[in-house]
Amino acid sequence: MVCAAPAYLAAHGTPRHPDELAAHDCIVMRFGQELYAEWPFRIDDELKRVMVRGRRVANDGALVRAWCVAGHGIALKSLLDVEQDLASGALVEILRDFSPGEVDLQIVYPGGAAQPRRVRALIEQLAQALAAG
Repeated sequence: MVCAAPAYLAAHGTPRHPDELAAHDCIVMRFGQELYAEWPFRIDDELKRVMVRGRRVANDGALVRAWCVAGHGIALKSLLDVEQDLASGALVEILRDFSPGEVDLQIVYPGGAAQPRRVRALIEQLAQALAAG
C-alpha cells in the first residue's frame, strides 16, 4: 500500500493518480544493489509499474516507515508494517483505487544446509498467522 503522513500531504498535496508520484518525494527501498523504484499499480485493469524518485533511500524497512511517519515523503509499505500507524492516524493510505492487490511477502535468512530451529519456527508462525488472515 502507498501511504504518507498527513503533514506531508498537507504540505505537498495528495496524488490522485500514480503518474502524479513523479512530482512527489518518494521514499525508496534498496535491496542489495537494487533500488525498488518501480512501484506496481493496477491502472485500466492492467498491472503497470510507475517509476518513483526521492531524496531518501534505505535498505531498512523500519527506517522507511519512520521517515514516512515523520513526513519526509510517500512510501510503499505492506499493511503488516504500517497497520498501527494507519489506525492511529500517523499515516494515511493513498492511491487505494490503484492498488495492485496482494503481493508476495518474502523472508530473507542466511543460506546453508542447516537451518536453525528458531528460523524454521519463525517461518512457520508467520505462515500460520498470515494464512489466518
